Amino acid sequence: MIEQRNHLRQLPKGWAWARIGDFSQVLGGKRLPKGHKFSESPTAYPYLRVTDFDKMTTNTEQLQYLKPETHELIKNYTISKDDVYISIAGSIGKVGIIPESLDGANLTENAARITLPPGINKKALSFILSTPLVQDQIKKSIVSTNQPKLALFRIEKVVVPIPPTLEQGRIVVRLEELFACLDAGVEGLQKVKAQLKRYRQAVLKYAFEGKLTEEWRKTHREQIEPAAELVDGTKLKPPYLQPPFELPKEWMWDRLGLYSNVITKGESPNWQGFDYVDIGVSFIRSENVLWGAVELENVVGIPIGFHNKLKRSQVKAGDVLINLVGASIGRCGIVPSCVETANINQAVALIRVNDALLSSYLMYLLISPKMQGIIHANKVETARPNISLQDLRQLVIPLPSLAEHREIIEEVEHRFSLIDKTEEAIGNGIRQPDRMRQSLLKVAFEGKLVAQDPSDEPAERVLERIEEERTKRESVTVRKKRRNKPIQSDLFSYVK
Repeated sequence: MIEQRNHLRQLPKGWAWARIGDFSQVLGGKRLPKGHKFSESPTAYPYLRVTDFDKMTTNTEQLQYLKPETHELIKNYTISKDDVYISIAGSIGKVGIIPESLDGANLTENAARITLPPGINKKALSFILSTPLVQDQIKKSIVSTNQPKLALFRIEKVVVPIPPTLEQGRIVVRLEELFACLDAGVEGLQKVKAQLKRYRQAVLKYAFEGKLTEEWRKTHREQIEPAAELVDGTKLKPPYLQPPFELPKEWMWDRLGLYSNVITKGESPNWQGFDYVDIGVSFIRSENVLWGAVELENVVGIPIGFHNKLKRSQVKAGDVLINLVGASIGRCGIVPSCVETANINQAVALIRVNDALLSSYLMYLLISPKMQGIIHANKVETARPNISLQDLRQLVIPLPSLAEHREIIEEVEHRFSLIDKTEEAIGNGIRQPDRMRQSLLKVAFEGKLVAQDPSDEPAERVLERIEEERTKRESVTVRKKRRNKPIQSDLFSYVK
C-alpha cells in the first residue's frame, strides 16, 4: 500500500493507492523451444499469442496449439482463468481476462500474467489497467529498443487505485452494463452502414432501369429526343438480340464502342525497360482506380520519355478508367479535373466518350449492379481473370436522351451526397464509443460511477491482509526490504 502523497490524486474514502507488485505476482510467458512448431490440428494445449487478445478477453478464431512434447518443455508457463493478462511486446498494454475454456493455456513470451489474491477482482483490475491513468504509466515504462518491450519489474511498479472489494464488483457490473449499451449502439450503426451500401447499389440499379427519372420523363417530354437519334440509330446485332434487361420505351440499347473516340489501355514500364521515378508523369495503375473515383495520392511516376512514347494511353481530365484484370475487374472512375496529363498501365482501360455520351453517366452505369453482372459474365477465367478491349467495345449499354443523361447524373449524385454525409456521421458515431469507454473508465476509478458504501471493508485493510499472507510465505529479510523500498516520486509526477 502506498501512503497518500501530494503528487497522488485524492481517492474516495475507503480506496487506496498501490503498486501492482504490492498485491500480485507478475510472471512471464515462454516462446516455443528452438526447433518446435505449432501443431497442425487442435490439441489439449492451446497457446495464447498477443494476436489472440481481443476486447479484454481472448479470440479463439486463430488459436494455435502445442504438441504434447512441446507443452511438456514449457508447461510451467501457463495462464489461469483467475489471472489477468497484459501484452509486453508488439501491441503493448493490451489487458484482459482468460475464459474458463482456456484455463491453463500456455502463454507467449510477449505477454505476462498477473496473479491475484482474494480481494482483488480480476475484471476490476482489467478495467483499472485500461484506464488512461495506467495506460500512460505503461507507455512511459516501455524500453525503446529495436523491439520495444515492457519489463515485468516495471509492471510491478505501476501504481493503481484500489477500491474496496465490494465496490470493485459494483463498478464491474455498471461498466459492463454501459459497455454493452455502447456495443449495441455500434452494432446498430454497423447495420445502418451496411444498409447504406445496399441503398447505394439500389440507387444505381433504379437509375439505369429508368425508374429514378420516371416522373421527370412525364413532365419533360418536350426535352426528350429519341435515344436512337444519338447516333445512326444502330440496332443490336447478335449475340445481343435479346436486351439484357427491360428499358423505358424512350431508351435504347447500343454498343459502347459507337459512343467512344478511344478505348485503349497502357503498357508496363518494366516491359519497355523503364523504371518508376519520384518526379515524372503520373502513372495510374489498377489500385488507383476505385469504385467511382480515381485516387491520385499514391500514384507512381514514369519518365516523360515513356509517357511520350505511349500517346494512345495518355489520359486527360474526364476520361473514364476501368480495371481489366484480376480481383478488381470492373472498378471504374473518372480522371479528376486537376489532372493535366497522365498515363495508365496495361491493367487499366481508358474510355474517352464522344458527344453522344456523358462521362459521368458511363462511369455510374459501369459500376451499377446489372452492368457489373454483364461485365463479369464476359470475363475470361485464366490464371488472372480479365476482360479485353474488344469486350468493352462490344458491351451493350442502355441509352436515354442526353437531357435524361444529365438528370440521371444529378439524381445519383444528390442521393450519393446524402449517403456520404450519413456514412461520415456513422463513422464518427462508431469511433465515439471508444472515447466514451475511456471516459467511463476514468470516471469509474475516480470513484464517480457508483455510490460508495461506508460499510464496505476499506481497500487499505484488504491490502494489509494480502501483505500479511505474503509475509507468511517470505523470509523476514525479504519482507523488510520490500516494506522499506522508497517510493519513486517520478513515477507519479503525472498522476493528478
